[in-house]
Amino acid sequence: MLNNIQILRALAALAVVMFHVIGISKVYGLSTSLVRIEGWGDCGVDVFFVISGFVMVYTQDRKHRTASEFFKERLLRIVPIYWLLTFAMIALLFVVPAAFRDDDRGLLHIVSSLLFVAGVALDRMPVLYVGWSLEYELLFYTLFAVGLIFTRRRYAFLFPILALIVAVLLGWSRPIALEFACGMMVAKAYQSGRFRIGLPLAMVGAALLCVTMVWRPDIDRLLLSGVPAVLLVYGALHMRQLASKWLVYLGGASYSIYLVQVFTIPAFYKFSSRYLDAVPVDLLAAAAFVSTAVFGCLVYRYVELPMTARLKKIAAGDGVLAVKT
Repeated sequence: MLNNIQILRALAALAVVMFHVIGISKVYGLSTSLVRIEGWGDCGVDVFFVISGFVMVYTQDRKHRTASEFFKERLLRIVPIYWLLTFAMIALLFVVPAAFRDDDRGLLHIVSSLLFVAGVALDRMPVLYVGWSLEYELLFYTLFAVGLIFTRRRYAFLFPILALIVAVLLGWSRPIALEFACGMMVAKAYQSGRFRIGLPLAMVGAALLCVTMVWRPDIDRLLLSGVPAVLLVYGALHMRQLASKWLVYLGGASYSIYLVQVFTIPAFYKFSSRYLDAVPVDLLAAAAFVSTAVFGCLVYRYVELPMTARLKKIAAGDGVLAVKT
């Protein structure tokens, strides 16, 4: 994987964590100085979507997977840890319901969350609320897999893009879904070797995202955050690849970090509201941010990686004997 893309994943995940730290701190009546940028940080999801579109095309052109191989690989990548943490949340809801402000989790909500259709079926956030973005991811993976049924690579590339455009035009999906299509086109532009503009484009994209800290015009998210994310990703691809091992590792752990914040940030503020009243609120926010990143890395290292590796072996038929013994 290109180092700069991994680093952008890390920064995107951390931006979303900051977004939720600010929001949840306000829920507990602890308005930090970061409240000035309240609402900023969700742009990390837009960066994720563009990267996802890019990576699917980039890796497919290298691996040449069939539709079933591609879809199975994607499911093994995103489903196990998401289901595990969803079940952990459900268990907490049953064991300590008083700890949750909203404990209305019926069977239909749980099932639809596990199937990545809570938004479509119930117009609700899934049990693990950050999973709303994964529902878009799975939609994209499904369309991408269907496109791979076509034998001509041009059709395989165009199908998910056109399908996403139709879905948005018919109101079946929000315009944010088009960010996957933008990422796919970024991959083709990158592979063509043309328009090798690196640092200037990345700086423009980053600047436009930073501007939204203080000014958020009333325009669709696709334009507000999606277009800058495209510029940032495309520019990063053509820049010198950075060699920061820590940031690259955080990029690898970004999925776990993104998911565990649902647990860590509220838990941190519940604990601090009881036992850390004297600690400055800005320091609490920093501690919630860092602890989420650290815990996400631990989950990545000791849960996500070994579980995914094991399931891949089983899916490939290599782990059957080991499982029996």
